[in-house]
Amino acid sequence: MKNYKNISLILLLIISADAFAQVFPIHEVFISGERSKRINIVFLGDGYTSSEMDKYNENVQGVVEELFNAEPYSSYKNYFNVYAVEVPSEESGSTHPGDATDEPGGLDIFSSKTYFNSTFDYGKIHRLLVPQNYIAINSVLSSNFSDWDIVFMIVNHFYYGGSGGSYATTSAHESSFEVAIHELGHSFAHLADEYDYGNNGGFESPNTTAATLFENIKWNKWILDSTPLPTPETQDYENVVGIFEGAAYSPTGWYRPKLNCKMNSLYVPFCEVCSEQTVLSIYNYVNIIDNLSPAEQVQNISSQSIKEFSIELIDPQIKNLSVQWFLDNSLVSENVNNYLFDASTVSEGIHKLKVVANDNTIFVRNDLNNLLSSEFEWTINVGNTTSTDDNILKYEYSLKQNYPNPFNPSTNINYTLAQSGNVTLKVYDVFGREVATLFEGFKSIGNYNIEFNAAHLASGVYFYVLSSGNFRGVKKLILLK
Repeated sequence: MKNYKNISLILLLIISADAFAQVFPIHEVFISGERSKRINIVFLGDGYTSSEMDKYNENVQGVVEELFNAEPYSSYKNYFNVYAVEVPSEESGSTHPGDATDEPGGLDIFSSKTYFNSTFDYGKIHRLLVPQNYIAINSVLSSNFSDWDIVFMIVNHFYYGGSGGSYATTSAHESSFEVAIHELGHSFAHLADEYDYGNNGGFESPNTTAATLFENIKWNKWILDSTPLPTPETQDYENVVGIFEGAAYSPTGWYRPKLNCKMNSLYVPFCEVCSEQTVLSIYNYVNIIDNLSPAEQVQNISSQSIKEFSIELIDPQIKNLSVQWFLDNSLVSENVNNYLFDASTVSEGIHKLKVVANDNTIFVRNDLNNLLSSEFEWTINVGNTTSTDDNILKYEYSLKQNYPNPFNPSTNINYTLAQSGNVTLKVYDVFGREVATLFEGFKSIGNYNIEFNAAHLASGVYFYVLSSGNFRGVKKLILLK
């Protein structure tokens, strides 16, 4: 589902590769999955000398921690990988010509020889900090991390500054973490600035509009019927979505969704509309189904075989996923990650098994392109031919260690049944007293998962016991509150 990069960028990479190609060390900051299945954030640093790489990695870590503490990125942390390419500059710092029309005054004028030639005062705007050597940037990415999705540039200077565009850029100012997340709103989620100064004009974007009629407002699914349009900039409406005048560098005639938002001011959260656009941008890159088994779309099995089909999902931190299994267009199972196909219960011939996974997140109300849903369909040919060993599902009794452990307040318990029959799964304290019955009844052969919520229990060590037929399994779990 990943988008192709701009063709002009690809051509530029080809032209410039020979002149600038060089390999640099890469630090893995946060890894949640395979590169091809995640959004890969790549950091570059400008104005960090060879002796300042520890400082650079500390700055990167600070930005990453702040990013994944901010919604909606915190909920979708597992959809990202983060890397830092260590590119040393000849000199420390950046460049400040001092010729901006809004120059604060009293600031030093300086010039440093840096790898990406970053500068303040770009376009005569003091805080507009831009790396000017795009050929060098493209070459470093091509030679070191060609499958990047997001590029962050951190410039080693304490002046306040940053920029969006193709590469989100921030200085090492004390507010740099907030600046970086704001700029990511531009470069990744294609959000506009919501403040009303700096330029006249205004423009349409996911979070700015000139529309004032409810039916024409692109984010109207977030607007209550009781909210006046345009919306007064008063305390009564500070927590609702509406249309507030002043946005996209224009004080009049252009509107933003919320009284305040990170695309308007630092140190405030993203509004609902900007959060929605961010989540949609995430799913524009990532498939919610992370892995599936079997991977081959066409399966041939004998008429007496039982075969397991399963998926693994990329779980958001706020878990609101749903899964549906359809056999020949009929719903046969829900909210489990595996399905046992029993060939003896269907006719010989071709059958279709489809799994559909959805993220029912609170962050999105307007998924026009159905990005939050993913599906896969197997074609199963049931016949009289003898199945291979791979096609015949074999089970052994097992009780797995709960995950996470220690936990608070919920944890997952997985177990496998080698035969169908009566099953009990119970939890006991260290004195042998039963504190919870997780399941008691009949279950078929197969793999199972159950969530144990211990919100009502005190911290401590507990044991969970699985009994079925002649099998008895015991595991220890730790509840920490």
